[in-house]
Amino acid sequence: MIKNETIDFNGISITTKYGGSGTDAIIFIHGSCMDSDAWFPQFENEKLSNKYQLIAFDLPGNGQSGWYQNDTTGYRPKKMGLLVQAIVEKYSLKKFLLVGLSYGTNIIGEISPPLPGCVGILLESPCIVNEVVTAERICRFCKGLQPRWPGVLE
Repeated sequence: MIKNETIDFNGISITTKYGGSGTDAIIFIHGSCMDSDAWFPQFENEKLSNKYQLIAFDLPGNGQSGWYQNDTTGYRPKKMGLLVQAIVEKYSLKKFLLVGLSYGTNIIGEISPPLPGCVGILLESPCIVNEVVTAERICRFCKGLQPRWPGVLE
């Protein structure tokens, strides 16, 4: 079951989607001119949802999230990196994987220093390489993390 929630970030409302189970999490960051619904197939995949907390959110100005009316610097990737940090704090995440698509990869690249608890990143840009981010592709990546993250997709 996918739950919709909102958080306040820098004076605007950010819509989040939350589902799955487990203590470890995967945070999905969509691309430009998209919204968190881009990750719906991953939320519906039992291999992921039975083992991980799955979290996606609408970036400011996208989907159901609010817009910055007067300060367009809020849309810069570095500022969006602070939003990812706020999501980690909201859900009290201890271990998580960041998955970014297109513009989402830029946001992940701007997160500095690395967020505590981040055990890996997966950067995907299907708009360039014409591929789809499937749950199976994410699972293959997670298997490489097993030595550092026991219990991943056993």
